[in-house]
This record gives sequence, structure tokens and C-alpha cells, in this order.
Amino acid sequence: YQDVITLRFFENKQIKEIGEILGKWEGTIKSLLH
Repeated sequence: YQDVITLRFFENKQIKEIGEILGKWEGTIKSLLH
């Protein structure tokens, strides 16, 4: 969960990029951010 926050807000990654880095679906990443 913390990885998602770090990638999104500190490294300005797109949802799709975060999903690829962490090996998770875009929907999973979106739900973790909300």
C-alpha cells in the first residue's frame, strides 16, 4: 500500500505504470489510492 502512495505522489507515476511496477491491476491501484 505504501509503495502505491510513494510511486503516485512522490514519483508522479501514472496508475498504469504503478500497476506494471507492482504487478497489480489498475483497478487495484485505484482502490488503494481512495
